[in-house]
Amino acid sequence: MWKWLAVASVLWGVFSLLTVLAPRSLALTAALDFQALGEAWRSEGPPPSMHDFETHQPPPFTIPESRTELAVEGDGNRYLVWSLPAGGPAAMLGLPLAPAADLGDELALRVRSRGLEQLFVGVRERDGSIYTAPVEVNADWREQKLSLRRLKLSPRTPDENGELDPDQINGIIIAAVQPAGPERPGRGPRRPQPPPERPAVVELDDVGIAAAP
Repeated sequence: MWKWLAVASVLWGVFSLLTVLAPRSLALTAALDFQALGEAWRSEGPPPSMHDFETHQPPPFTIPESRTELAVEGDGNRYLVWSLPAGGPAAMLGLPLAPAADLGDELALRVRSRGLEQLFVGVRERDGSIYTAPVEVNADWREQKLSLRRLKLSPRTPDENGELDPDQINGIIIAAVQPAGPERPGRGPRRPQPPPERPAVVELDDVGIAAAP
């Protein structure tokens, strides 16, 4: 128990640092420790290479802990709804992937959002290195496909060999920064902006690594 409390404290410390960095640096998601948290996934079987949310799959995990649930479209298609936590500007979500040499060469996802205009999406290698890129989002479903070669290494998660190895990928990273509320007028030092009254929502489907056509 004490071991997990210590791990949680470290993770929260890393996340707290992220919230004060520039949005570009939200890629620093080494806090999402897929290796340590992978025991539960392994007990349920290997994670998929694509999350379509149609069948039982390992659940996502979030920092800070926030609500995720499945929803169903009119045609019966299932997708993931991630409600970002209120009271904080930054949040991250991780989905496990099974490492494989033939995963593919594109990061693919179907995504829409209420309250956000940009997300940072990427992959995590087993050595903890993180590769990400920004994507634009809006309230309409949009299919995003990013070549793995387009992803950039986070400067604070150095890679063992300095390059992305598809066979070492063991997770997908989604990072979000919620817009601040309106500036409150007043004299003196600039006051921090309050969080929005309605936290943002991100909806995801078909998230994983695919082969380019």
